[in-house]
Amino acid sequence: MNFSERLRTLRLKAGYTQIELAKMINLNSQGAYAKYERGVGTPQTARLEKLAEIFHVSVPYLLGESDTPLPDDEPLCLPKRLKDLRFEIGYTQKKLAKAIECSPSVYLTWENGTRIPKTQSLEKIALFYQVSVSYLLCETNIRSFSEIEKLFEELSDSEQKKVIAYIKSIHGYQESTNNSISTSKK
Repeated sequence: MNFSERLRTLRLKAGYTQIELAKMINLNSQGAYAKYERGVGTPQTARLEKLAEIFHVSVPYLLGESDTPLPDDEPLCLPKRLKDLRFEIGYTQKKLAKAIECSPSVYLTWENGTRIPKTQSLEKIALFYQVSVSYLLCETNIRSFSEIEKLFEELSDSEQKKVIAYIKSIHGYQESTNNSISTSKK
């Protein structure tokens, strides 16, 4: 499927009109957008990225270069994670936006999945919730390294050695006589 076909298919599936999408990607008219669906042109990179964000697909998929909407390593669980964390502490979107120093309307776009926070904002959110950015982005289900340390310290010495051996085996580390990890409680 080429770009114009894919764009039209995604738009119809999402229930947008050409006029609505033109406004969302800062085009002056529905006619300018319609050219994309007729195959007369391709948007500039910034507009392509915005369209991909709107439809929750990758740019290569949008362009018809891939049949996979998103790579497996790009989960769309950030909005759910943000909402779950906010509910855990009982904050409204407005209260949370104020706490992390952003506008409520911007925070709303992160939580509803229409925009992804920039790195600096992700770091602020992670710091506020005392979780890692990797946890926010669903790269891990471990909230922070302190959680790993706590779990590790609760293991017996023999269990700690098994964990270390397992981690080394999955990362291909070579056993070394100098390798040691302090297991003393802090």
